[in-house]
Amino acid sequence: MNLREEDYLRYIYELSLAYGATHTSQLAKILNIAQSSVVDALDHLNKKHYIVYEKRFQIILTDEGRKEALKSIRKHELAEVLLMNVLGLSWDECDDESMLMEHGITDKIAIAIERITGAKRCPHGNPIPDKNLVIGKIPDTSLLDVTGSCIIFSVVYEDKHILQFLNSVSIFPDTSLIVTGKSDNHLVVDKDNVEITIPIEIAKVIRVTQSI
Repeated sequence: MNLREEDYLRYIYELSLAYGATHTSQLAKILNIAQSSVVDALDHLNKKHYIVYEKRFQIILTDEGRKEALKSIRKHELAEVLLMNVLGLSWDECDDESMLMEHGITDKIAIAIERITGAKRCPHGNPIPDKNLVIGKIPDTSLLDVTGSCIIFSVVYEDKHILQFLNSVSIFPDTSLIVTGKSDNHLVVDKDNVEITIPIEIAKVIRVTQSI
């Protein structure tokens, strides 16, 4: 499997987790390439039995595709842990930077990062697959679904602009919020008696626990 195939499978996994489905238009936007190029790549992954894909329908990972996606996610998230917890990069920088180093992380290096840091979740709250690719459960409830109090569990789609926004308003995993209002475009929350307006598209990709 080449590096671009790893990236495709990881993005398919993350988008499906965040939005319930993955479509070619989403991948084209993320990768900044033509949708026709995405279709060609998906056809290739389909032939290798990593995905199930028919034009104009959502993309689904096969069992083998999910396994490869989790391998990629494990390396990516451990790279994030190393960059933030050891090297001191900021919460909203470590996702982008980890993409430059994750492909060089071997199984031996991954185990060493786990041993040194003790990390079970990435900086954005998502469970890190273990060496056997067993991954902890992420809550199904998004911030958009909540009325009242909740605690942030994770950001399941780690887009740079989403992370920069959340960093700017100091909303991280384990942050307590109270949802006080909702419109078609925004969610209004209270954090330590400070009112914060969160775009709906960002609220969709935040998973929470202890909603009331």
